[in-house]
Amino acid sequence: IMELRVKGNPYKTKICTTTLYSYLHSGVFPGVTGKDLRRRGRRVKRQYRRIRPALYGKGRPIEERPKTANNRTEYGHWEMDCITSGVKQGSACLLTLVERMTREPLIFKLCSHTQQEVIRVLNKLEKQDGHRAFRNKFKSITVDNGHEFLNHQAMETSHLKQGRQRTTIYFAHPYCSCERGSIEHLNGMIRWFIPKGSNIAAISPKQIAKIQQWLLDIPRRSLGGQSAGSALAKARALPALT
Repeated sequence: IMELRVKGNPYKTKICTTTLYSYLHSGVFPGVTGKDLRRRGRRVKRQYRRIRPALYGKGRPIEERPKTANNRTEYGHWEMDCITSGVKQGSACLLTLVERMTREPLIFKLCSHTQQEVIRVLNKLEKQDGHRAFRNKFKSITVDNGHEFLNHQAMETSHLKQGRQRTTIYFAHPYCSCERGSIEHLNGMIRWFIPKGSNIAAISPKQIAKIQQWLLDIPRRSLGGQSAGSALAKARALPALT
């Protein structure tokens, strides 16, 4: 439907989401039923609840996050989370990030569900891009109160420039997943390919790259039908990213 909106509808009938679901449940498409849908029905948006954050080490609460991050008008504000197999604590998992304005996805495999592994990935990214480029790309990162994100000082401090800050970490409130809706949605789509109980340790870098590229290419309703890749290309054309 998103592709039809962007590229144009070649059919006489106007096809909307309701029409498509009606066709599906009426048996218009042979061999396809509602059971084949990855998400069945419409999700009810949770009501926002104000709860005091259980911060460790006096981390910054989400209330202090800049308006440009909240209203998605500036590139460089990310949400971050971990996807575990749900089998064994401390086993391999995925570190996922999504940029709030463009929905650019990043996926990394961690050897263990630990603070050290999260910091290792951030250090690797900074070393790969350089301190200045890293700061421009990761202006802020919003996380939950999971144990793997508690060492926010190490996540914020540069690996290349001693004592320099490379990003700013903000903590969402406990039990308020709506404050990190973009990463929750991204993780839900990744679960289509990697269901709970999967052996994440056995997933290859090639598989992760394929999933990440799919997430970059799929049209998004939240982006008016364009893909995250298209939104990212437009963001890169802005003077602030040159």
